[in-house]
Amino acid sequence: AANKLPHARVVAIESDREFGLSVLERLDEVLQERGELFRIRGVQDVPSFRKQFPSEKMPRLLLLIDEFQEFFTTEDRVSSRASLLLDRLIRQGRAFGIHVLLGSQTLGGAYSLARSTMGQVAVRIALQCSESDAHLILSEENSAARMLTRPGEAIYNDANGMVEGNHPFQIAWLDEAQRESMIHEMIQRPDYHQSSDGRMIVFEGNVAPSVELCSPLNAWLTNTPDATRHFVDTLPAWIGEPVSIAAPMCVEFRRSGGQNVLIVGQEGDLADMILASTIVSWTVGNADGAEHRTSQLTLLHDGRDRASQTRFTETFTPEIAPRLRLADTTEADQIVSEMWQQMTSRENGEAPPDSPELILAIRNIGQFRSLRRDEDDYGMAGFGAAKEATPATQLGDLIRKGPLVGIHVIIWSDTFSNAMRWLSTSLLREFDNRIAFRLNQTDSASLIDTPVAAALSQGRAILYRDQTGTADRFRPFSWPSNEWLQSFAVQADSNSIQEFDIDQMTIE
Repeated sequence: AANKLPHARVVAIESDREFGLSVLERLDEVLQERGELFRIRGVQDVPSFRKQFPSEKMPRLLLLIDEFQEFFTTEDRVSSRASLLLDRLIRQGRAFGIHVLLGSQTLGGAYSLARSTMGQVAVRIALQCSESDAHLILSEENSAARMLTRPGEAIYNDANGMVEGNHPFQIAWLDEAQRESMIHEMIQRPDYHQSSDGRMIVFEGNVAPSVELCSPLNAWLTNTPDATRHFVDTLPAWIGEPVSIAAPMCVEFRRSGGQNVLIVGQEGDLADMILASTIVSWTVGNADGAEHRTSQLTLLHDGRDRASQTRFTETFTPEIAPRLRLADTTEADQIVSEMWQQMTSRENGEAPPDSPELILAIRNIGQFRSLRRDEDDYGMAGFGAAKEATPATQLGDLIRKGPLVGIHVIIWSDTFSNAMRWLSTSLLREFDNRIAFRLNQTDSASLIDTPVAAALSQGRAILYRDQTGTADRFRPFSWPSNEWLQSFAVQADSNSIQEFDIDQMTIE
């Protein structure tokens, strides 16, 4: 992965089961594509295709899976789907140039690959193991692997595990220095750079993905025509990489009901990274022109985490993010009131139709006491008389009606119970996009209609889209570097982007 070897298309380190499944699904697509191509060309396998069409490339594909039994540790959709796809790849893949190499420390346990699938694997390599594993790897009559004693001693069997196919051998040892030397020689080859086309996918599960490598975001920030043309009627925010072979995770905001985001979970660092990615998407660089809507974002920081507050302040300066306003709890009531008045003016037709999108982001809403809803929200309040507008009721109006006129709300709450105390069940339905960190099963089901957030590992989140009912796992982008942001600040300065002042748009 570090040397970007051109023949390696996908390398997963500390991989997730869902990512592994996406690799299997992509190879299954290749299998179907090659099957259709071979049928049209009238050939049966790769050698006959290469013989009849020598000018067309038909590379063999090798799938290497270490600890493949991890697919089957839980009896769920991933394990059943992986079992089906592996069976198909192993049974049919060889004729189409797709080969599979599976590695595991043991084949024992409650869940593993079906024995019928294992029967299709002709070549077995067994190192020293227990008698039960020897029977599983080779055959019921073949326990030779139990008798191995020397380090690196193994049995090569190309007869489906039958005793007559045993070939004892010694595995060659390749130390790190020699391996690195061989790789260095490989990348010095004249054809190395010609073969390396930059399409390699690296999934490093224990490291947050870099926002700086997000291609669609870079195109958006530099105002690339193709990127801006796709989002004429929407406002995109790239927030992370999916746990699969797919495009970066993007939340698109439209001027329609429910276009808000609710983030729930105690991982404040992940919430900060999602907010930072949103700030980058909406307030940095040249993403400001006639091709698509402009945007202004206000972040209300609770101030409880001083390091977080300092990080936002020092990273997103007016030069870096000219359309961002950073505020704290003391300004919350005023800002909510100003945005509520702006919403009212837009509803009454007093603001131009091309007014910029306004986004109100609230970090840790449980620390904003004045924004907590009244307990008698559903009472008569004076025999039907209109209740006096408060910051809490104004926030509720912004959540319900704001998206229709281009005003959106993003809220992070550390717990689901706090989210419900500050909002309400009816307001929850106004958040079409909900992001969950690790929650208990009850809160997960209440927030995203599924308990899967209870099984999330560190550095993972789930984006739930209420309109489609989909729940996609992803890894939030890491915090952007000042050097990368500065490259866009220079471009922004050259285009004279003006700093945002919400007071200028307030209706007195």
